[in-house]
Amino acid sequence: MRFSWTKFMSYVGPGWLVSMAYIGPSSLEVRLQAGAYTNFDVLGVLMLSLGVGFFFQVLAARLGAVTGRSLSEHCSAEYPRPVSLVLWLVAEAAIIGSDVHEILGSALALYVLTGIPLWSGCLVIGCATFAFLSLHVLGVRYVEAFFTVLLLAMGLCFVVDFGLVKVDWADAIGSVVPLITDVNARQAMNTLSPAVVPHNLFLHSALVALRPLNRQQRSAVRAATLYASVEVGIALCTILVINVAVLGLFADAFYAAPCSVLPDQSACLPPATALFSGSPVYNYYSLAPCLVLNHTVSDDCPRCAMGHTQMYGYCQPLGLVDAGSALRDTLGGPAAHAWAIALLAAGQASTMTATYAGQFVMEGFVPLRLPAWKRIALTRVLALLPAVMLAVSALDKGELDHTWLHVVQSLALPLSLLPLVTLTSSRRIMGKHFVNGARTRTAAIVLAAVLCILNLYDVGSAMAAMLWTSARTYATTGAVVAYGIVLLYIGLIAPLCAWRAASVEAPDAILESLLDADDDDDAA
Repeated sequence: MRFSWTKFMSYVGPGWLVSMAYIGPSSLEVRLQAGAYTNFDVLGVLMLSLGVGFFFQVLAARLGAVTGRSLSEHCSAEYPRPVSLVLWLVAEAAIIGSDVHEILGSALALYVLTGIPLWSGCLVIGCATFAFLSLHVLGVRYVEAFFTVLLLAMGLCFVVDFGLVKVDWADAIGSVVPLITDVNARQAMNTLSPAVVPHNLFLHSALVALRPLNRQQRSAVRAATLYASVEVGIALCTILVINVAVLGLFADAFYAAPCSVLPDQSACLPPATALFSGSPVYNYYSLAPCLVLNHTVSDDCPRCAMGHTQMYGYCQPLGLVDAGSALRDTLGGPAAHAWAIALLAAGQASTMTATYAGQFVMEGFVPLRLPAWKRIALTRVLALLPAVMLAVSALDKGELDHTWLHVVQSLALPLSLLPLVTLTSSRRIMGKHFVNGARTRTAAIVLAAVLCILNLYDVGSAMAAMLWTSARTYATTGAVVAYGIVLLYIGLIAPLCAWRAASVEAPDAILESLLDADDDDDAA
């Protein structure tokens, strides 16, 4: 098949929309911590992470292009109703959790730019999202163009900040090959675990499925899958450049080896930031917090040398809350403003992406015959209103415990990833010409297993660190059992049946009978 750039341009859009999730505030926080805590050590892991994300986004796009239906529609049609309802509820919870982080990141950006209180910023961002979503009335192309403008704006701002530092390119190039050590293992896991954004799989499959296409013509379907793959590849390469700029910016400005080996990994922050932050300042000799009174640290607290500037600072954990002030106190006001503009664009773009994902998730799992604007309003209220309420209630001092947000995302990943692998490996659904081949299926199963293990390990670690009451323990145990049953069904039974069915004369008879087991009950 001859590649046509003219035809390719008609498919441009979905890949850029889904790519926004890889540079949302939650992703940026992971990148800035990776750079500030480990220098360039996890650069190779970052590249690997985006490569894995590309692989599964291609599978999602292929599912939509071949079948004309989204992942959520397939899950609703193929799985028993109780299972599909669990998948829907977990997906919606993950979208709400993502919204909390994105709204908070945008509110922090507004605070850096205007000084507006964080709680007010959350409300402003919530209202702005409704305004931007009105672009869908003009057509999906206008929405895609708006996302492209946001991406260019944040890319330009990140590159400007990156140009203010002096990167040691030898360290950067030497880190392209992943090397995991005791010091960077935690950040490597944090970088690899969110390689796939759960709601992205639903969104990408739905957007590609909406493209007009003669699905009876094999060459047309093959062209659609090729162009969708190339587009998301280009988009994620652009995202890689932005992520490297963020990682390099904070690595060169705030990395210090003594701070990186602390039990609570830290960066070397300027005194004007560290002593006015609510986070503890650490002594890297005793590994204990230093005494800070009236913004003055005790004399026995050792100083650290900040990045390439070698200015003195103190070891302290760094997150989105203090990133803007740290840049201002180190590189100046313009650097902080460029960071805030980029963060605002990233937060707004990723919030809108989650909104559209929520729309397609609801339409697929719970078909509603509503006008488009009502569907968007309904899904936005279900996701945005709780997000604003939770963000406002948690912003007493500009800090938010993100533990539960990561737990929800980690729980949602297997329940979106495993159905995708199962469905694209089904010859009944994909057809004999587009079903996953043996190598693709093996790679998908192995990568999905690795990601699920990493994310469930994160969940276990977070739960082990929480303080439990008897009631909470019983409730959590019940939820874990229910989750385990659903995960066992979609993660073990269905894939094994798909593998077994590939070797028999009727390829998907067993899988079809299991997935549609509730049809017999309905008939009875």
